[in-house]
Amino acid sequence: MRRLIAILACLSCAAPAPRQEEAPEARLLLEGAERALGPAAPGIRTLHTLADVTSPTGSFRTEVVAHRDGRVRIVLGAGLRAGIDESGGWKCDSDARQVTLDPGTRTVVRGHELHMLALAPLTRLSDPVAVGDTLWGSEPVHAVALRDDLGARATMYLRVHDTLPAGFELVNHTGEGARRVELYFSDWVEQTGVRLFRSARFVHGGNVFDYAFTRLEVNGAADAVFRAEC
Repeated sequence: MRRLIAILACLSCAAPAPRQEEAPEARLLLEGAERALGPAAPGIRTLHTLADVTSPTGSFRTEVVAHRDGRVRIVLGAGLRAGIDESGGWKCDSDARQVTLDPGTRTVVRGHELHMLALAPLTRLSDPVAVGDTLWGSEPVHAVALRDDLGARATMYLRVHDTLPAGFELVNHTGEGARRVELYFSDWVEQTGVRLFRSARFVHGGNVFDYAFTRLEVNGAADAVFRAEC
């Protein structure tokens, strides 16, 4: 009997239980996304975009000028004119006066830097962790969890077949409307060695905002553009 027990124990040692395959590391996935965006992606410093937006309450235009170093200036229709620079952040109040950018609105600004989020996510978000594969809409994707400025989870989704960014899941910190915000990218074009999307969709609760980009300018923004101005 003792001999049988010993034999069974040895067989158990020789045939360990199979381990589940680990998901790819987050850094490798983000490097794959940069390669998928094209050879010019690492050299892009600024992105200047204009978009026509359709929303449940009407149409408006957005303008975003983003620098890889973290600076940004954004205009969302008539509702928000704001920026982030070396001194922190600013926005224009209803009387066109400059006031300090509050933390919640700061995340709104960051959440609208759509092309820079796709191009250089670690300049806006932190602590990447690969969390496995899922579906984003109907698209099979790799998921990378990150942290926004307020420490909440922001998830980046990369298409399984080529690691091109498919979108993000962000947190709405304003206290108005649903907390979850879904962001989808589509209609990719190649421009001077980099792939950029021409369409984006925000889904916020039951509201859908469709962005059609009319300007995608690479490395054309001067430093003066980022100055606080109301």
